[in-house]
Amino acid sequence: MGTRPFKVKSSGLLVNLNEETLQILINIANLDKKHARRVKVEVFDWTFNKPIDVPITSFNGQETIPGDGGPIKIKAGTAALFFTDFLDDMIILIYEVRVTFFDSDENVLVTSNGLSINNSGNVPGQTVLDVDFRTLDWDKDWSYHSSLRK
Repeated sequence: MGTRPFKVKSSGLLVNLNEETLQILINIANLDKKHARRVKVEVFDWTFNKPIDVPITSFNGQETIPGDGGPIKIKAGTAALFFTDFLDDMIILIYEVRVTFFDSDENVLVTSNGLSINNSGNVPGQTVLDVDFRTLDWDKDWSYHSSLRK
C-alpha cells in the first residue's frame, strides 16, 4: 500500500443532545518558526450514524485570508481559524472534527470548541484540546482520503 503522505486526527464523536451548540470553532496554531504546515479541517454530522459534511469557513494568518474549504497552508508562527456556519437551521446531535496534516503535525496545536446558542460561550463538554485529538489509523484503507492528496 505504501506510506501515507499525511496524518489524520479526530476529536472523536461529540454529543450535542441538548442542541445548545450554535457554532463549532476550530483553531490551529503553527508554532514552528521556520516551516509552514498544510492542513485540511472537516466537520462531520454523525446524527444519522453516517458522516455528512458540514460546511466550514476558514481564515488564515495575520492577513485573515479566507479559505475555500480545501487544504490551506498555515505560515510559520501564525494561526488559522475554522468555523461552521451557524447551526440554527440544522439539528446536529453528534459531530466530529477531523484535521488532516499533509506534511507534519510537529509544533502544531489544535483546539475545537462548541459555542453556545445562549451566550456564545463555550458549551460544557464541547471543548477538545490538542492532547485529546486522536490519530486515526488509515493503514487498512487509506484510499478513503486519496482525494485529499491533491
